[in-house]
Amino acid sequence: MIDVNNQIYSGKMSIDQTVTQFNYRIGIHQWYMNELLTGRTEYSYVGNIAFHRWAINGYKESIRHMTTKKWYSSKTLWINAAAIGAMVGEYLLLEQIYSPEIHALVIAVINLGLRFATKTAVTK
Repeated sequence: MIDVNNQIYSGKMSIDQTVTQFNYRIGIHQWYMNELLTGRTEYSYVGNIAFHRWAINGYKESIRHMTTKKWYSSKTLWINAAAIGAMVGEYLLLEQIYSPEIHALVIAVINLGLRFATKTAVTK
């Protein structure tokens, strides 16, 4: 059972649960940073503003790394590159195997399927 808001962990956490936990921690650091910014000296034991800013940025960067992938690991990119290669091959062979409409339909259906299967964004 995993209840990230009450810090109960048993077992492996999924990426979504880890992101939820990190967002929860970001909220805590933002709250402490706000208290320090407003001059609440009773919270001086929890670090300074620079520490909380550093922690927030670290959690946000970790979330970005967990929820994105490199461009070259994109199935959509490779499927489209293969389709372009097939069309260029047909052109170079001067032999049309399938009509352009069939090519467009097949590529559209494959891209639609990949769009529903894709869960992560692409980064550089």
